[in-house]
Amino acid sequence: MCPSCEQVLDNNGPERPYATRDDVLGLYSWLAPLKVYAQGVVHGYALVQFVFAMENSEPQSSPKPSRKPPVALVLLNRPEDGLRILSLEPEDLRLLDQVLNWAGYQSVLVDIDDDVDRVSDAVELYKPTVILNLVDHMFSDERGASAVAGMLDLFGYVYTGSGPGVLLDCQTWSRTRLLLEHAGLPILNAPTSRHLHACLLGNDDVEHLPVCESFVACGQAEVEVCSLTCGDPEDEVCFLEASASERIAELCNQVWRALGMRDVAQIDFDVSPAGRVSIVRVHAAVDLFGTVFRTAAAAREGGMPGTIVQLSHLCHLRLAPEELLTYPLP
Repeated sequence: MCPSCEQVLDNNGPERPYATRDDVLGLYSWLAPLKVYAQGVVHGYALVQFVFAMENSEPQSSPKPSRKPPVALVLLNRPEDGLRILSLEPEDLRLLDQVLNWAGYQSVLVDIDDDVDRVSDAVELYKPTVILNLVDHMFSDERGASAVAGMLDLFGYVYTGSGPGVLLDCQTWSRTRLLLEHAGLPILNAPTSRHLHACLLGNDDVEHLPVCESFVACGQAEVEVCSLTCGDPEDEVCFLEASASERIAELCNQVWRALGMRDVAQIDFDVSPAGRVSIVRVHAAVDLFGTVFRTAAAAREGGMPGTIVQLSHLCHLRLAPEELLTYPLP
């Protein structure tokens, strides 16, 4: 390098290959407003996209919370060695299960087998919404059915059929007779002419199932639905005059109110040749699968399956209002 060039370098100082701190700060002060502006543009564009998507999107319904079906507990008592009154067959139990499941319930069948603890265990385990109470006796004593109904009342569950007081009143005919005579209703100890049966469903509004008649044909007991229309009454075995039918319906309503019955009942009548209608027996604990009730239920609209559903709904509607909100009719 020539002496003149070395002199120039000495005068101007050393070379500076990198920017100084002042240069960087100056550049940042110029770029900072540009950065804020760019961020604003990006955020504004995202906001416009969000608003556009919300305006053009279809409203979506919020998913409904999953709800378990209401539980229908079927209680019955069929001990291995003991009294069996109900006409329950395996196909009847299958029908109960299928109908209740079809109606929207989760069906659970429990045979208490003369064990009181099984009643409490069943209601505590399954927490049923409704109970189809088919217990007709305990320890071979029909009066035990009212005790089971009393237990269910203490537990606070709704069940089909009348309460324990009505069940106990109807277990002894002498007691039932005193109550009906006090109400001024015609009573007869045993049928002497025609033996008729009237089955009822309901609570405040009572539905009258078709009237049936029991008779003996060819040495066998038969039950048939009575006909209200016939050209020649002698040609119809179970013909029932309109006046007798109206009287039976009137007496049914009076018995229902006098005894305080609910849900289901069966009342037996005698009709004399002169047309006098008398009460023979009142059943608060009804054999749902007996010949009489099955025949009457088969003749109504919906048949036996519809009758079972109607009976469970009558019980269901007795839930408290807040419980009906939680467990509405399925």
